[in-house]
Amino acid sequence: MKERQKKLLRLLLANEGFLRIDDLASSFMVGKRTISRDLDSIESWLSMRGSMLERKQSNGIRILSFGRTNLELLTLLNTTNSFFESLPASTRQLLIHLSLIFHNREVKISEL
Repeated sequence: MKERQKKLLRLLLANEGFLRIDDLASSFMVGKRTISRDLDSIESWLSMRGSMLERKQSNGIRILSFGRTNLELLTLLNTTNSFFESLPASTRQLLIHLSLIFHNREVKISEL
């Protein structure tokens, strides 16, 4: 996950309510399409951890967590790379396969 995406995820985790894509684009000084692509990567990361993004056209976006608190997700975000890299190659491949199966969209290699 790119550093901007991590910062965006931290911002989403810090807020309980909806955040608008326009406001996020302004905060990060990027376009709305860039934020949308970043959100796709974030959604992929969240889905592998039992959470998801709720997107409402008139309200914005927020994180829905099922069984995990935002603090737990934040801790995972800060330790993900070392944990994932410590797994055996066969386990990492299985996780990537599962991620691909459960996505209903095109997935880029950089998102895995």
